[in-house]
Amino acid sequence: MINPCDEVKLLVNGLEFKHITAVSENDVIELKTSESEIDAEMNIEVKDDGLKAFFSYAPARIVKNFIEDSPPVNKLDVKVKQQTIEIKSIKAEQIKDFLKCSDIVYGIDDSIIEEICSKNTAGTYLISIGTAALEPTDDTIEYYFNTDDDTTFSS
Repeated sequence: MINPCDEVKLLVNGLEFKHITAVSENDVIELKTSESEIDAEMNIEVKDDGLKAFFSYAPARIVKNFIEDSPPVNKLDVKVKQQTIEIKSIKAEQIKDFLKCSDIVYGIDDSIIEEICSKNTAGTYLISIGTAALEPTDDTIEYYFNTDDDTTFSS
């Protein structure tokens, strides 16, 4: 019995099976793995005070599935390990577009964006710091004439 997983294509005598399948020693059995591209992961978390935005990032990458070795058994559950074979780079414009779509438009640190692009590694970065609102002050009116006189105007 062979039980394939989603990342592996099981062919028995040239026919594809997607679920547990009985096989014999006379069958021609093929297990085919695949490569897949995983998109970049980007997320924004704004702190409670609304003044700090943290950018979580993991680069886009191409991964290849490898079948894990296992001892002989009557029922084989096929398992795979994923190995990254290529990491894709990101451009500053892509990050800025994502920030804009996430309503982060003020206090963005361009040096952090450049660091993310140059390192191109997964992590969380403080990408924006806002400015706290100033304490309000009451308005005042200053008169440049005498307000104590009781002056009457007639027409």
